[in-house]
Amino acid sequence: MPELARTLLEEHTIEGGEAVTIYYRDTLVQVTTQWFTVGDRRFAIQDLHNPRVARTEGDRGTLGAGIAAVLLVQTTIAVELALHSYEMWALATSAAAGVAVAAMIRAHRRQQVCELWAEYRGETVRAYRTRDAREFGQVTRALMRAIEHAGIPPETRSHGGRRPLAGSRPR
Repeated sequence: MPELARTLLEEHTIEGGEAVTIYYRDTLVQVTTQWFTVGDRRFAIQDLHNPRVARTEGDRGTLGAGIAAVLLVQTTIAVELALHSYEMWALATSAAAGVAVAAMIRAHRRQQVCELWAEYRGETVRAYRTRDAREFGQVTRALMRAIEHAGIPPETRSHGGRRPLAGSRPR
């Protein structure tokens, strides 16, 4: 199970002789009281300012191609079944439309990218990016807890259309 590789609860370890709380850990990401590590990039929690969330739209090309494919299939089914029975045509069309809509919604959601942006040592950086909304939520909540642990007051202002993290702070 992939869940076994993730640590969501606080653990205490020793780093350089002092206790460190781990808020989140998996194979790629780790959030502790001192560091936010993503792959080979490492950000000091004290130097991360104005963390904010951005979500990109799904790929419109994928959605358009899905709609075109559904229309082609429905037209083919309609021509074939219209020669035999109206009831069968209506049933097949309804079933195809339902399956197509569900598939397009799923494909659209899968295409959404979640990003975490912040100011880090004077530069705006994309600190973290994933297509997994659940993992993204766990990482951002862990980062909120690490920031709160640092004792910095919450951010209350807007970030140019991007949502601030609850518990984030001004520079």
